[in-house]
Amino acid sequence: MPTQLRRICQDFEEYTKRIRKAPHDPQVWLSRAVWFAGYGVPYIRENHWPLLAAADAYKVYKWFSCPKFRRENHLYDIPGAELRETKLQACRILVKALLDLKDIQRARYYVKEEGIYESLCKEDQSRLRRPLSEDYRPKMRAQQYPWIPARFMDRTRYLHNIRENLASRGLALIPSRIGKRNENNLGVFAMKRFKKGEPLFEEKTLKPSRHTLHSVFHFFDAAIKELKKGAPRHLLDRSELGALAASYNDHENVFRFRTEHLGYLKAKDPRLLWNTDLDMWVLDTAHQRCSTNQFGLTEERADRKSIRWSVISPMASLFQHSCEPVAQWGPKDKECADMMVMTAIRNIEQGEEIYDSYCDDGDLEWRREQLKHWIGGDCMCTKCVKEERAKAERDTNARDSGVEMTDSATTSPSTGSSSEVDSDGDAKMGGTS
Repeated sequence: MPTQLRRICQDFEEYTKRIRKAPHDPQVWLSRAVWFAGYGVPYIRENHWPLLAAADAYKVYKWFSCPKFRRENHLYDIPGAELRETKLQACRILVKALLDLKDIQRARYYVKEEGIYESLCKEDQSRLRRPLSEDYRPKMRAQQYPWIPARFMDRTRYLHNIRENLASRGLALIPSRIGKRNENNLGVFAMKRFKKGEPLFEEKTLKPSRHTLHSVFHFFDAAIKELKKGAPRHLLDRSELGALAASYNDHENVFRFRTEHLGYLKAKDPRLLWNTDLDMWVLDTAHQRCSTNQFGLTEERADRKSIRWSVISPMASLFQHSCEPVAQWGPKDKECADMMVMTAIRNIEQGEEIYDSYCDDGDLEWRREQLKHWIGGDCMCTKCVKEERAKAERDTNARDSGVEMTDSATTSPSTGSSSEVDSDGDAKMGGTS
């Protein structure tokens, strides 16, 4: 492990230990928030985590500095004036983190709410004054946190049952032919011949919902139940989540600071807010895995109204993408999203990799834009490469045609009027004789 990375992991563990020792002390949360944001920490600032800084500061700002919250949850007393100053300190850190996230709109809200504009540094004041475009939407790149224990990143132990299920259906999970050939980049291959229309497998999906947030809340609920039973299992150690891989690439996705995660924990049990097994980095990692592997599904109801669902299928998420898929994933029953089936849409030969499509059909640019969230770059499937070459050829022909037309216009004899250039270089127009 590189020295800098080792230092980051050690510092993270040290700050988290302090929180475990004094989970009700707002200052230990704020000190970690400052570290997450990289303020005054050069080796952090290059790869800081403003989302986590915002989460820790938000907890203090919203709850830990609230006298009523502290009384209701039997936390030790802190003088009112000290709590007020703590709240303002948390708000300033929260605003700086939101500005780092380019969420200027929300940062302005908290500045106005607490009247802290004058206490901010000139740089932050300048960032707050930046005009917002009409299509303003903050974006950020998903981050894989370096301190995640290796056991939570090793998918092989979670995929054992899935491999067995696939094998029983004549399918194999091995390194894909798309992208880098390694054990982490997997694809599903046919170990026998499948005919068009033949089902490849069926799977009961994880709890369907109308929003990704609700899907990840399903996992939160399971972890919370086990915590209350006294036999806790880490959220990221759940087999359903362990089999899913998040997409970490340079593509920036539309982002909004999700206070819903923290609000959900508070609504379930305020004590969960200071449980480090449910830290924001844990919740965000679970959210990334769900959002990367969710499938949009339109359910047709008997009353002819349709509902858009978000469902998660661990097995279906293992299929690689192609804009020319050989299989199609959909509901077994159009009126129920609980059971899904993968069906061959053409004959599939033995040894062939089976591709699904991650997006609807459309032109090249539209498809590639839609796929960046999952692929992290331009789709280079056979269809996209063919269309890209055809487009480049058309553009080349159009340019060549334009040059020919220009040359033709330049060399063609003039009719109706003539022009000549005088000694000063000015054009003199004259009629034809």
